Amino acid sequence: MRLVVPGVGAAVVTLLLGGPALSSPPGTASVPSVLETVPTRVVGDTADDAAIWVNAARPGSSLVITNEKQVDRLTVFDLSGGVVQRITDPSHSFGNVDVRGNIVAAAHSGVWTWRVTTTADGPRLVAAREPTGNARTSGEGLCLWDPGARGTAGGLYAVNVNRTSFRVRVHPLTDKDGDGLLLVGKAVRDFRLGSEGEGCEVDDSTGALYVAEEDVGIWRYDLTAPAGPVPPRTRFANVGPLLAPDVEGLALADGVLYASAQHVADPQDSWFSRYDATTGTYLGSFRVVDGATSDDCDQTDGIDVYPGPLGTSFPHGLFVCQDGFNDPPGTSGSQNFKYVPLDAITG
Repeated sequence: MRLVVPGVGAAVVTLLLGGPALSSPPGTASVPSVLETVPTRVVGDTADDAAIWVNAARPGSSLVITNEKQVDRLTVFDLSGGVVQRITDPSHSFGNVDVRGNIVAAAHSGVWTWRVTTTADGPRLVAAREPTGNARTSGEGLCLWDPGARGTAGGLYAVNVNRTSFRVRVHPLTDKDGDGLLLVGKAVRDFRLGSEGEGCEVDDSTGALYVAEEDVGIWRYDLTAPAGPVPPRTRFANVGPLLAPDVEGLALADGVLYASAQHVADPQDSWFSRYDATTGTYLGSFRVVDGATSDDCDQTDGIDVYPGPLGTSFPHGLFVCQDGFNDPPGTSGSQNFKYVPLDAITG
């Protein structure tokens, strides 16, 4: 059971009642952030997940797309942390976001989609969802799967994870009429976790779906297995000394799965664990600590990672983490996201 107590500004204290007070694993590295995004300017826990959209023509003009669940909006940042676009819809909260190519999807009373399109102001998100006929689904967790990346036929899929019903559904996203608008099809997989989960990630190259069951660990499902409601699964990682309870964000790059565990016993000492995505071997852990002009990442929910060059600012890749306690240096108060050069983590 988790108890969330809003505090002053961004301070949100999360406790695992009756759970052990874990310390970070031995050898946990300290990696400073180098940039932070403009704060949400919203009191309480609102910043949530992040997805990196890569501008293939101009990598330095790539975007970081985030959701703010408390104020029902997506906020899009550039690589300097500035706001370039906000999408609001007060009728429903926005959940997790993910990107494949120029398609952006978010959990939003179902699955909603946008295309990143070049405008006079630069790349921006433009709505790209059929207005009617979409399958009903719900849940805050979301990730995308592109089977075509494995060299096989097939379109795009959205995985929707419901943290209250523990239900996981895999929906095809199609554009059969060629109008550029995606239709959310009936779920081709429909199964449940044993308890609360949210974070998910799919390895397009293998069809492996990783789902975080927050106080249990990480499961790996085989989406390439013969059709059926429940794909076969194996336990990928267990909550314990190497992976703190309340496993939230997952991200994948270069065969490495990153997991943000909010360390609920001490939310201002959370860490990130790294695993070999194929074997499940633990590769070490790290904390994002204060940099010269931006602070650390604490009580992190969503993360994302990109292993390629993103202009002069991040020539060797980028790691983004949500910060639940936005403190000095830099701005302070309401939550935001921190940027870390990926090579500072991977060496």
